[in-house]
Amino acid sequence: MEDHLHSFVCPITHDVMEDPVVACDGHSYERASISMWFRDNNTSPITNASVHHKHLIPNHTLKKAINEFRERFAPFFDTESSTAALPSGQVLPMLEALPERGTFLYIVVHQPMPVYVAPSFITAQSTLLLVDTIVLGKERLYGEDNVIFVELSGHHEGQYVHECTRDGSPCLQRLEVTETSLAFMVTSPAPLSLWPSHAVPSSTLYKAYPYDVVSIEATIRDLNGRMYGRLEQSKLWACLDRRHFTELDI
Repeated sequence: MEDHLHSFVCPITHDVMEDPVVACDGHSYERASISMWFRDNNTSPITNASVHHKHLIPNHTLKKAINEFRERFAPFFDTESSTAALPSGQVLPMLEALPERGTFLYIVVHQPMPVYVAPSFITAQSTLLLVDTIVLGKERLYGEDNVIFVELSGHHEGQYVHECTRDGSPCLQRLEVTETSLAFMVTSPAPLSLWPSHAVPSSTLYKAYPYDVVSIEATIRDLNGRMYGRLEQSKLWACLDRRHFTELDI
């Protein structure tokens, strides 16, 4: 029964569909909800890929199956709210005005974090971000089950991670960025990276070399106390440890 219920539920409204239609992404939606989505968006709500057209095709087969299922298993449906039949878990409340664009830094705190092609749990890839990895995001938005997803920037550009689980347990912890003005001399070759994290590869194109003087415009500290600095007018970060840098008085 649960497999049937999953296929009967609109991925936008999370309600059992009354008038299912097929969009050009191959997925079925409630007609009213996908029509409203396409008024403001040119992408698929599931894959986030651009759509080639916005024509909707009635899914008569699915509608017939839903009606037959209702007749056969009517006691399992709550007539007041069809979402009660959805076994996938609760839908989180929308407590923030999203989407929000900016620069967001998080550290992975829960468990290895999958990277997603779109803000939906079904798009998880095999790539995992380990606990203590610091990630850089550029947009926060609601995704599947109203879970807040973060669009990544730098590494895994344009892909997503999620702030919490479906039940609201935190997966990412926000890190505060401190605007500053510091200067350091490089004492040994120092790797630079698009994310301020020891858990991601440094750029093979950019390094700081002995006797270089670098200006730092922002800093953060990870949960182990390591300080990272963003180079002035740059997207690159360096771990400001004593092995590689000596702070200068300015």
